[in-house]
Amino acid sequence: MWVFTQEGFVSVVNHNRDDGKLTVRARDVRSLESIANLEETEIISTPHRDYEHRVFVSPGTYAEWLAGQVDTLNYSNFKDRVKVSRGKQWAAACGGVWSTMLDVSDTHKVASLY
Repeated sequence: MWVFTQEGFVSVVNHNRDDGKLTVRARDVRSLESIANLEETEIISTPHRDYEHRVFVSPGTYAEWLAGQVDTLNYSNFKDRVKVSRGKQWAAACGGVWSTMLDVSDTHKVASLY
């Protein structure tokens, strides 16, 4: 599962050896700080992996963190909010994701058929 928040971007998968844990991965430490604090665990550095940082959390902690992200949703435009919370470079990257996903939207697929 990929999740973009005003704090950052994480990828969440089942832990490969512990059925009771999730692996929450990110390409920057800041994206993981709030979930690591909630679980009271450290952020592990994995510099030679696709995602350079990760934390291991219970599904309950992840659900609580995700619900907390919803509770802080107080903006009407995500890319504008991310420009404030993470900066112009981060907002531009999110804009790139938005643009890429536009290529697979239902409207775009229908328009490309004609």
